[in-house]
Amino acid sequence: MADLGIAHEVDRPDIDEKAIRRSDPRELVLAIAAAKSEALVGRHPDTIIITADQVVTHDGNIREKPEDTSEAAEFLRSYGNNKATTVSGIHVVNTSNGKVAFGIDEASVHFRVIPEDIIAQVIDKGEVMYCAGGFMVEEPLLQPYIERVDGTIDSIQGLPITLLKQLLADVQTPL
Repeated sequence: MADLGIAHEVDRPDIDEKAIRRSDPRELVLAIAAAKSEALVGRHPDTIIITADQVVTHDGNIREKPEDTSEAAEFLRSYGNNKATTVSGIHVVNTSNGKVAFGIDEASVHFRVIPEDIIAQVIDKGEVMYCAGGFMVEEPLLQPYIERVDGTIDSIQGLPITLLKQLLADVQTPL
């Protein structure tokens, strides 16, 4: 956000994301992002609230943050077989005028087979445990195994900037 020149503060909503379930990944990320917004609206009058959520789809399955290191390793091993697609949902609320906008962006990462020693090193760093699908496209150890990216890096990282700019414009009050 700071890179976009947007002054902001971070506030974490107190919601149980695992209690929100949908079989469609697009519906899931929008439902979770909307729940985050709803939890924050009362705390922040006269402002714009931006919330987001992301999952990864792989072979028709929805992947959220890995439950443990074993699942993280399983995720990373599997990406050499088929692309990992990130599904990012953004929900924007202007609490001053009541306008709401939301949208989805998808991007895919095509990996080569990731060696076991690299998988272990990536997991030992720990950051992937907090990421949908158990990977970070910007992780230097994974870079040599990224064959191709379809979409934008910012979308894969969880905050698609083009979509965010459009949603922010949609909730503004015209002058």
